[in-house]
Amino acid sequence: MIESEFSSFAETLAIAVNSGLSFMISLTRTIDDFLDQRRTEITDGLVSKITTRIVGRKTPATLRLTPLQRELQLIRIQIFEGRSISEALDEFSRRLNSQMISDFVDAIVLSLSRGAPIAFLITDHANSIRESERRNILERAGKAEIKMMVPVVFLILPISILFALWPSLSNLNGFM
Repeated sequence: MIESEFSSFAETLAIAVNSGLSFMISLTRTIDDFLDQRRTEITDGLVSKITTRIVGRKTPATLRLTPLQRELQLIRIQIFEGRSISEALDEFSRRLNSQMISDFVDAIVLSLSRGAPIAFLITDHANSIRESERRNILERAGKAEIKMMVPVVFLILPISILFALWPSLSNLNGFM
């Protein structure tokens, strides 16, 4: 679940860096936007629920963050406390234990330490993350296709064949 959310975060970060912002500002803005997006979704849901709820009843939770949003919030807090971006991202990578995220973070940390241009690097990694997500979706779709074929072959097809052959079988039975 975290990896699927991380692909949209990486793409948003790539857009922010490619727009000319520094990496620090891009990272903090992207994290803020990612957290505010969830708040907006919850606020929109609350507005529709408030109109149907009676006063005095229990209200839904004000904010439920996804696991990735909690991790991004931790990164943001660590950066504002004065830790370096490299340390915060390394801890993020270690906590999640994901190869895709680890590669992304390692490339960023290496690029920051060497002073290499980071915009193309983030864009390339965002593209590779998008491609891996696309492959995962296609694999799941292939498995779902096979699972859906079982009821079609064993339930619907025999019944349709029976409906097609029933008039012929009843006429043959009438001749005998």
